Amino acid sequence: MIVEIDGESHNDKEEYDERRENYFRSLGLKIFKTANFRILHDLENVMRELERFIIEEFGIKEVSVSKSSSEPPRLSATPPEEGNHNDDIFI
Repeated sequence: MIVEIDGESHNDKEEYDERRENYFRSLGLKIFKTANFRILHDLENVMRELERFIIEEFGIKEVSVSKSSSEPPRLSATPPEEGNHNDDIFI
């Protein structure tokens, strides 16, 4: 999974960004995109959207509940399919 935070550096680079996204998707990677402005000014909602994205894209594997812990249960996403590994780095 890739979390992409778009800022001014992405202006006028639509073609490059599209090629890069297509490459990542060809590897089976999922891309969550948000704007830098939203991270700085609306982080709580961005985090909710990211959580929804993870659940929708990867599903819920289980809810782990520990009786000895005072922390609330946490959702864990299923791992991505095996075999989608590539040592090439594309930035």
